[in-house]
Amino acid sequence: QVHVGRIIFGGGGILMGMIQGKQKFAAAGIKFLQLGPKDLQLMKDDAAYRKEMLHQAEVNKMTIRDVHAPHQTADSLGTPVPLELIVNSQLNAIDIAGSLGVTTITIHVGRTRRTGEFAKDFGLYPYVDLPAAEKRICDALDILIPAAEKNKCVIALENLFLPPTCA
Repeated sequence: QVHVGRIIFGGGGILMGMIQGKQKFAAAGIKFLQLGPKDLQLMKDDAAYRKEMLHQAEVNKMTIRDVHAPHQTADSLGTPVPLELIVNSQLNAIDIAGSLGVTTITIHVGRTRRTGEFAKDFGLYPYVDLPAAEKRICDALDILIPAAEKNKCVIALENLFLPPTCA
């Protein structure tokens, strides 16, 4: 099911500030939350944050429906970096999602290029070996799928290869 306009994506504590004491979101029909990578990690690392986030979601009749795993270039499954680096960050996100009872986690299969302002800060992969990327993605999924099954999570794959028609 798709609930357009009913998912709030927050990052790095922003989500908490958005829902704290804000019954207007519930009144507007927002019922489902998606935690971004920073909020997801805060839910693991900061017990007080986790407790307050869950309390505010409950008070405002909202449910954490989905989480988004880390998605920087080096966290995307098809990126040409050591597989262990990618898999470890994704396994951590899957474990946190499972501990929250969240059943869907979004993971990037490819984030191959940054442009403009991002290129100088985050690097650029002007050419991606697609067969090698496909192998990395499959190898990573061989590890991640059993972890997701153990945590009762479904993995939603998000493709950000550039150009978008190449994968």
